[in-house]
Amino acid sequence: MRTYLPGAGELIYIAGHRTTYLAPFAHIENIRVGDFVIIQVPYGTFQYRVFRHVVVPSTDLGVLRSHGREVVELQACHPRFFATHRYIVYARLMRVEPRGGRAFRPPATHVAAAPLASSQG
Repeated sequence: MRTYLPGAGELIYIAGHRTTYLAPFAHIENIRVGDFVIIQVPYGTFQYRVFRHVVVPSTDLGVLRSHGREVVELQACHPRFFATHRYIVYARLMRVEPRGGRAFRPPATHVAAAPLASSQG
């Protein structure tokens, strides 16, 4: 299992705490379908739209598999203060703003912006 960088056309897996280490995902359950997730990296800004959320047992490692398309997966322990399950939010790539380039929307049939990541080193 591995995670990728935005633009690679694969799973981008980001885990965060709900109660410690500044609690970046303290209210992950408030993220709704249609909300945006924006990731800024040195080579561009990537905008994703949430399309699903699930709760899975903490032992379910199948959620960490990439399926050959660019999806952001945000994950936090669930319920709050326990680590028995994981709350996961899924978001699809909607827009790419390459640094120094023109913003574009990936075609619906396009699975990623993979050429961007590979050309940026």
